[in-house]
Amino acid sequence: MKPTVADQVKSGLRLSLGVASFMTGFILLAWGLNRVVWSANPPSFLVWPDPMGWAALVVAAAMLLLSAGVWWRILGGYILLGSLKSVLVLITGRNIYSPYDSFPRIQAAELVAFCVATLVLMFRFGENPPTILDRIALTTYLFCLLWSLQGALFVSGRGLVAGLVAFLLSWYVNWWRGRKSRPAPTH
Repeated sequence: MKPTVADQVKSGLRLSLGVASFMTGFILLAWGLNRVVWSANPPSFLVWPDPMGWAALVVAAAMLLLSAGVWWRILGGYILLGSLKSVLVLITGRNIYSPYDSFPRIQAAELVAFCVATLVLMFRFGENPPTILDRIALTTYLFCLLWSLQGALFVSGRGLVAGLVAFLLSWYVNWWRGRKSRPAPTH
């Protein structure tokens, strides 16, 4: 059955609202992290008495959580691009932005593994839309991913691992629920 014009309009509005919510939430997330995390000295500490930064992070979390059903595709595209760049750096051993600078191949291999694991865990959203637990994991993952950035470089592997662990826990809960709902095989 062909969707009606009203259904197409609703779908387009829902998509555009989700993209606008993602963009606004992402900007608030970056601004809040800039005020609370990246401006701390040294960068591993937090700036606690900054209510504007913390408020921006809370609003960003809410907006990203609500629109995660739309922006997970955007994140997947960036992760795919990052994995291709990481493979290129792994092969050449050079920073692709500054070809005269070497880049440790072990770090490139870690980034390739991180990106591939993320894409494998995200692949299931193509068939089933993200559940609320998946949305929380996606939002946590995005927070951890950006938390690990410092001057457009990843400075902390702990943040990347924390985001991936949240994603992995979401996948495991979803797998466990699906496993319990399937009937037992009969021989």
